[in-house]
Amino acid sequence: MRRFLFICGCARSGTSALVQLLNAHPEISIGMERYISRFLSGGGLLPELFEEQRFFLAEKGDTFYEHLDFYKSLYDSLRAKWSRSVVIGDKIPKLYTKYAQVFDRFPAARVIFVSRNLIDVASSYKRRAEDEADYAWSGKRDAMRAIEDWNAANSKTVEARKQFPDQIYILAYERLFIDGTGLDELFDFIGLKPSPDIYKYFQFQLQRSSAIRAQRSESLSVAEKLAICLRADSRSFAQLDSKSSVAMLASQRTPTMAGKSSPSKIASLGAGSAPSENTAPKAGKYQDSDHAILDYKYAQLSGTETLFRGPIPEDLSGGFITCLGGAHTLGRFVEQPYPALLQKQLGIPVLNLGHGGGKPEFYLQSAGVLEIINRSKCAVIQVMSARGSPNRYLKPTSHSHNIMRIAKDIPAHKNPAFVDAAYRILLKQLAPEKVQEAISETRAAWLQEMGKLLERITVPKLLLWFSVRTPAYVEGFNELDALLGEYPQLVNEDMIKALRVKAQTYIQCVSNQGMPYELRDAQSHDLVNVFPWQESPAVNYYYPSAEMHSAAAADLAPALISLIK
Repeated sequence: MRRFLFICGCARSGTSALVQLLNAHPEISIGMERYISRFLSGGGLLPELFEEQRFFLAEKGDTFYEHLDFYKSLYDSLRAKWSRSVVIGDKIPKLYTKYAQVFDRFPAARVIFVSRNLIDVASSYKRRAEDEADYAWSGKRDAMRAIEDWNAANSKTVEARKQFPDQIYILAYERLFIDGTGLDELFDFIGLKPSPDIYKYFQFQLQRSSAIRAQRSESLSVAEKLAICLRADSRSFAQLDSKSSVAMLASQRTPTMAGKSSPSKIASLGAGSAPSENTAPKAGKYQDSDHAILDYKYAQLSGTETLFRGPIPEDLSGGFITCLGGAHTLGRFVEQPYPALLQKQLGIPVLNLGHGGGKPEFYLQSAGVLEIINRSKCAVIQVMSARGSPNRYLKPTSHSHNIMRIAKDIPAHKNPAFVDAAYRILLKQLAPEKVQEAISETRAAWLQEMGKLLERITVPKLLLWFSVRTPAYVEGFNELDALLGEYPQLVNEDMIKALRVKAQTYIQCVSNQGMPYELRDAQSHDLVNVFPWQESPAVNYYYPSAEMHSAAAADLAPALISLIK
């Protein structure tokens, strides 16, 4: 007879990692938030929802994805083993809000609650809230919101265990996925033996988890850590399971405040080293979201406070080429972007200074970067997007990303907002002529900053247009894509004419070869859902393909040889 198993826990606690592990067993089939929308809207779960025909037919109101192709590889694998699965169920993080209802409808069901330290949970909330490309996560779900959610999840589960002591299992994330212990105990609760596939996949998860932790630095500010000290319900956390309490976490690195070791309450709540707020290095752009696909080998550039894609040439005293630009130059998803290809073709070290969301202000305001550029033999400057430049309605919150603060007199649900969302608000709230005025101001600001950047670079310069379109485009005002155009957004032919005279050489590389393409895990070759807001979340439609980078390198190489003679 089949048994029901449900997974829950505070968001960002590792519930997805647990589902992936359990689904490696040939007799376990757990959905990935298959009925989350239904549950949260009050419809609740019912046994008939897990009948095979119904489970594999997504209906409106079931979940946040329209059809099961959103997790195609997952549901294909579950469908193939459904008939022989002994344990079935779903992962719904907030199931902890209605334990009684679940056990009323599934009297013999079991629930695994994933418990994780608040430092890591809050850090993950903050990273997603600040990720300009993460449309699936509200900017309001920040570190402070994490404290509220974490407290509620733990306290509700402590109370529920008094009523259902044998049906709720507390899984300490750190114990399983960091210490690597407790796997047999977990499966004893489920009522199955771990299969060889489980042990194999578990080792893979441990290695991946270790690699991610090694690359990730503490992101919480001193104020956020203090709020955790004051507001965290540590008592409920400790009551969940003695194995997930303070003693169990002692083996992890202790966070610090103001650069000094602190034996405070923070040390009992989380892992990760924390240099002072102003000096802690950040994870490189896209590294967290793309790590399964590609390691960008980020490293801090000597003489600066900035991380760039590696490997960085050892000798930067001279005799090298620099490449500046956005994610196109960085080479998102591409093993060998055009800077790396140029290094091979020319036999000259090439420093890739590409930065996701790159704009001229980033290079003008990042300490020490211009000095290194001006030590090179020459510089390739990609034409960067203009959408992140200011106008009367939108002001960037930083020179390093494209989050915009929207003018107070314009209603906005999320403010600041990612630049695309901000422009959608302008299109909705303003008359076309007002938007046109804003675009003119944006273009003027961008031309001023790009011109200043080209003037500040004193070595020979090559201006590169790298896109799927030519500079000739006319904006429209009926929708966002028509307004911005393809990358580099908002840049048109007149702007290029004004800029190209400031560089010794101009190269225009226009291609869509190899586009779009699927994103796959480098180890398992499974599809990786990087863009959850798309109909096909594991397909890249935007960032240049490997073929496009090869074409750019082929166009650039002879021009650079002439430029540095």
